[in-house]
Amino acid sequence: MKKMLIVEDNEDIRALYKRILRKASEIEVFEASDAYTALSMTEEISPDILLVDISLPGMNGIEFTSKIHSDFPDIKILIVTGHEVSRYYDEAIRAGAIDVISKDVVNELAERCRALLV
Repeated sequence: MKKMLIVEDNEDIRALYKRILRKASEIEVFEASDAYTALSMTEEISPDILLVDISLPGMNGIEFTSKIHSDFPDIKILIVTGHEVSRYYDEAIRAGAIDVISKDVVNELAERCRALLV
């Protein structure tokens, strides 16, 4: 079974993502509310994919992505933002993200994650 770590500081949004991803039964979902917790969890659980909010407390999603990509280059990182995707897209890709999607299209989330895991 593939593993995903959701890194999102908003508990309600994490719950929404988990509910959406539960439909993708081949994905085991873990969650962290900040980048520092997610760093240690990444070492422990070795996720296949990270779903990362762009706006995290302490270390933002771009900085976190760069750190993870440097330490774990095989992990796929999908950044999610409530802002305009074009505002962060180039920087996120340079940091090591596979893609950046808007929180407005969360209904596509499970399908995008499945596509990244094949």
